[in-house]
Amino acid sequence: MDKGKLISLYCVDKKSLREIARMFFTNHLKIRRILKSLCISIIKHNYTKRIEIKCSYCQKPIMRYPSTLSTGKRGNFCSLVCIYSWQREGGMKGEKAPCW
Repeated sequence: MDKGKLISLYCVDKKSLREIARMFFTNHLKIRRILKSLCISIIKHNYTKRIEIKCSYCQKPIMRYPSTLSTGKRGNFCSLVCIYSWQREGGMKGEKAPCW
């Protein structure tokens, strides 16, 4: 395993440990061990992508993970100020109330 090529793949090409491991027919733990022995810090990849939505009150764009999006009658807000303003204007009254 050529260490120069390994460093190039990881640092320059920004390949993940698993992608590099597939190229060298090994596992990602061995690649991690080699990189640590070369004093290269391991980058933590975030595989969950955030999506851009608009605040339900002020329409300002906000970034949220798909698992944290509110569905149904309650909206997605950028701040507590927007939540309180929405509630004061009737966002949770009458048929829009969750206990209706």
